[in-house]
Amino acid sequence: MKFSLVLLLMILMILIPVNSIPNETPIEKKIVSENQPIHIISDRMEADRKKDTISFIGNVIVQQGDLYIYSENVTAVYNENGNRIKEILAKGNVRLVQGDKIASSEEAFFNNTERTILLVGNARVWQGKNIISGERVLYYIDEDKSIVEGKKGQRVKATIYPAEKGR
Repeated sequence: MKFSLVLLLMILMILIPVNSIPNETPIEKKIVSENQPIHIISDRMEADRKKDTISFIGNVIVQQGDLYIYSENVTAVYNENGNRIKEILAKGNVRLVQGDKIASSEEAFFNNTERTILLVGNARVWQGKNIISGERVLYYIDEDKSIVEGKKGQRVKATIYPAEKGR
């Protein structure tokens, strides 16, 4: 079974909402090279060929290049050939880190068909000191578009610092 880079690229795409910060350069769509190996560590792994799923359970750490994904559980659903990821669900204390870019939520869901990434449950995205938070962050990868929603009775929050002179 071939594991796709999509697992790792999916999460960084949510960091694009901070592109509106003055004097920031856009984050490229391919942040991690597809040629770099993916390293996954967990307490247990379960593969179910009938359901076309592979699950990593307990203290999961996914690493490719300088991108790290931390979660209690990660499940990938792949196509019948096992060479393309259709969707990925990370559940439980999800944290994504690449350099000064960090995202966290209770769950993260990547849909490769719709090309979306959804962070749900106390979703927060940082780049340096800048932060955007809400109950849900939905990112449309191909459109480079983000929607942040608060839960009922709570509003979306953002703190964006001015760019330093000379940057």
